[in-house]
Amino acid sequence: MERTSLTLYLERMSNAGSKTIESFTRAFRLHSLKKNEELKCYIEGQNSICFNLDGLLYEWQKEESTLKGGTTPLKFYQPGQLFTLSPKNHPQTTILAIQQSHVLISDLNKIKAILTRDPAVLDLINDIYQQCQRQNHQRIANLTASPAKVRYEMASQQLGALLYHIPKNLLANYLNISRKQLQRIIYQQLLIDKK
Repeated sequence: MERTSLTLYLERMSNAGSKTIESFTRAFRLHSLKKNEELKCYIEGQNSICFNLDGLLYEWQKEESTLKGGTTPLKFYQPGQLFTLSPKNHPQTTILAIQQSHVLISDLNKIKAILTRDPAVLDLINDIYQQCQRQNHQRIANLTASPAKVRYEMASQQLGALLYHIPKNLLANYLNISRKQLQRIIYQQLLIDKK
């Protein structure tokens, strides 16, 4: 069932043939994460490709330059999203399960082996990369160009009911606002919803 979800997702986002997609998905293994568990399934020295089947994941980066050990929010991974893990970013970058999640992951060596058998996988990987880049650029543009209330509303639209499972300090960090500002926005939204 898990591989079927990945196969359907890849068929929607790529023009790759069904045999190429099927051989690509066979390279993945399933990782189950409990709430607040860190994703630690990268292969030492290898980039990994991951697919979030269900649940919600949060990526953040510890700032070495701050005295208080602050964090920089990077992104959330919703069900159906592909993302990469790179050892050059570890240990600064951490991916945490905000709720119970299931992730498919593969290392670069497995992908290289598939490439030798089916060169069309390279086009599929390029489609995956391009999709991830578009999502990231759109997220950054939305965060930097919008007022705090608009950022909260966009996050609400993107994440739906998952938004209420995210700890407020993480959500405020992700939206690049203070926790107090987030609480004000949520309170104002509750007043509007009651009317």
